Amino acid sequence: MVGEYQIESLGNPKLIIIPSPFELTDHAWQFVLGKVKGGATLLISGRFDEDAHFHTTGRQNEVGLNYDSGLLTARENILTWPEGEAQLIYSGDKTTYLDRAFFPDGRTFSTQTLGQGKIIFSALPLELNDNLQAIGEVYKYAAKQAGFTSAYSTSLQDPAILICPTRFPHATLYVITSESGKATNVSFEDHHSGKHFSTTLEAGRAAMLVVAEGGQMLASYGWK
Repeated sequence: MVGEYQIESLGNPKLIIIPSPFELTDHAWQFVLGKVKGGATLLISGRFDEDAHFHTTGRQNEVGLNYDSGLLTARENILTWPEGEAQLIYSGDKTTYLDRAFFPDGRTFSTQTLGQGKIIFSALPLELNDNLQAIGEVYKYAAKQAGFTSAYSTSLQDPAILICPTRFPHATLYVITSESGKATNVSFEDHHSGKHFSTTLEAGRAAMLVVAEGGQMLASYGWK
């Protein structure tokens, strides 16, 4: 995670996500645009046309996302992207202070090529809604557009279980953590080797394993 005042430490990521920014310094925005023009994919949601002093900049028009801004007055909104549709929910008093973008044709999602990269844009402030599943699905779509390939696949749908892979030249480290209040069966397939792995992870515990490119388990911790 990089703040807009430390933007020079961004590096050269394939995917940049700016969650519901509303306003950004011009320096940070231009720096990110430079990365996009160089080949990165940017996912951004909600209006982003104001600078650090809440002055309208028109920067959305400069990148081909010609929208008007306005109040987000509906608690339930439908977001439609190329691979799905989801209901975004804005509970409490969010509709009294949130803004959104409005395209002339009514669409809620757009992709714009810029240089060698692209901008993926949600007209609704995605991360400020209550439907966390929708956020994950859009992030998954953006990762695919940025050229990411998944290290594993699983049928597990429990949001309390996190499977985090880190790839090395000849192996993959998997860290599995539980925030569940009960023991959970965790099963996944390592895509590089095609091997399946399964364990029962106790409530609130973590486990790690290192899987070689041939599927051998090189090391493990808390994996039964």
